[in-house]
Amino acid sequence: MIYLVTTTVTPSQIPSSTGSGTVTATPTALTIIEAIYATVNVTTQARSIIQQGSYLILNMSDTDPWGGPDPWPNVKKCLALLHSYGSSIRTFIACDGDGPFTLVPGNVSLSPHTQEITRQGPSGPDFSIVSIVWGAAEIRDGAVYQELYEYKVNGSAVPFTNSVFGADTLPNWPKSGVIWYTEDNFLTFKSIFARENATVTF
Repeated sequence: MIYLVTTTVTPSQIPSSTGSGTVTATPTALTIIEAIYATVNVTTQARSIIQQGSYLILNMSDTDPWGGPDPWPNVKKCLALLHSYGSSIRTFIACDGDGPFTLVPGNVSLSPHTQEITRQGPSGPDFSIVSIVWGAAEIRDGAVYQELYEYKVNGSAVPFTNSVFGADTLPNWPKSGVIWYTEDNFLTFKSIFARENATVTF
């Protein structure tokens, strides 16, 4: 089975933490851009439950509030979270059973399992890769960015496999992956994601 979802998120679509109106990302709060749990887009649930004021608070040992019903029973699943702090675009990745986390405004080093995106790899005026998440980790290898860029340029489907992403980040478990990209120089974000051994086209 192939899983393909492409989403576009602009700042004006990000709800405020009070649930009324919309706001753009500010340098005083973390803001969820998109949340993918296994191969399910849980952005709406994450914004209403994980977003708590200026913080992001979640418990990977109890994913039911935002991740239920279980999208992949009897498999260790991971959450890939793209979020912002002002102009800083960040990823958070954690898997089932990893426990509770609180992501806080400020320097990225203050939030566990969180990294600022690299902005590495080749890019064109209408395509840049934002982040690559495979299983339990963000892939930050320039060679992988290059290979995925070539899949886009050639119009070929991306195989979601260890060989493409360069590592087995969750040994002994089937994995899922997310590739975030932008077509307008990091103003809006899109994604493709799939389970291991599926192929998906940008």
